[in-house]
Amino acid sequence: MIALTWLRGLVARRRSRLLATAAGVAVAVALLASIGTFLSATTSKMTARAIARVPIDWQVEAQPGADPRAVLAQVQRAAGVKRALPVTFAPTTGLRASSGGSSQATGPGRVLGLPGGYAQAFPGEIRTLSGSATGVLLAQQTAANLHARPGDTISVGRPGTTAARLRVDGVIDLPAADSLFQKVGAPVGAQPQAPPDNVVLLPAATFRQVYGGVARARPELIRTQVHTTLEHNLPGSPSAAYTQVAGKARNLETRLTGGGLVGDNLGTALDQARRDAQEQEQQLGVERVAAGLVQRRAEVVAHEPRAGEPALELPRLPADPRERRARAGREVVAQADVDLRAHEVGALCGQRRLDRAESGGGQ
Repeated sequence: MIALTWLRGLVARRRSRLLATAAGVAVAVALLASIGTFLSATTSKMTARAIARVPIDWQVEAQPGADPRAVLAQVQRAAGVKRALPVTFAPTTGLRASSGGSSQATGPGRVLGLPGGYAQAFPGEIRTLSGSATGVLLAQQTAANLHARPGDTISVGRPGTTAARLRVDGVIDLPAADSLFQKVGAPVGAQPQAPPDNVVLLPAATFRQVYGGVARARPELIRTQVHTTLEHNLPGSPSAAYTQVAGKARNLETRLTGGGLVGDNLGTALDQARRDAQEQEQQLGVERVAAGLVQRRAEVVAHEPRAGEPALELPRLPADPRERRARAGREVVAQADVDLRAHEVGALCGQRRLDRAESGGGQ
């Protein structure tokens, strides 16, 4: 009751000053709340964007001497793995096509064997430009080099044996060719400068027919990767999400005991998002400091006496030191109550401001 009486006295004698102080504190707290909630929301969006732009989360490459089927089974059993499909890589010594009375040839390239349903499992990896989305598919640059289109026949050169003739079913684009043809396990500086220009995609059964002899004669030329999609129930923080994904990748490599290496595409994207979030947090740190200074100054001003301001002492209070200390305590309690209400208003305003910004951005 005493604190309430003292608060009524403050309101009666210092109303404008208290209102100005409360408004200053509320604005500062609203800014702080906006910064904090904005940072939390934007980091979550960074995580979501990093996940969305990775078509293949992991590329697990079987090492020489390892059984690709055993590697595939191990990957499928790994925690958090949603989908895992084997992809086989082989070299071609060159491609050749004839059309319109002329013949075109290319240099070396890559031939991939894809299982059924691969394009649906990894929708960001292959984009159909013309013809069929299945069958024998030429990369766009390869089709341009050969002047080939769906329906034409090409020759695929094979190491140590004769060329195989195949009918082209479609022309496709590979938006993520850089990661698709990465050297798994190699550091950034040792990666290929560019993906190959000449690429042919074959159904897995056709690949076995075309490259079965090569695989038996020179197995070191054939590489098998397990392309993997993970469950994306990850933390909103890029740092926490990166730690979780990278930990799972290391755990899988440990379980493979040297039989496979993990190309952690998702971890790489989350690592970049983590660095971006750290930079943004540092930039917003300056605004946090400024808002804190504004809040602190508003609270200090409330306790500074002004020239000519009427005294708040009650005329009948004794000038006893203990009573003065009690009176000072009541004033602190009253000011703390004002600050508390201002903090509540500021936090509410900050949250509403963020909600409006997010709803407007979503529209």
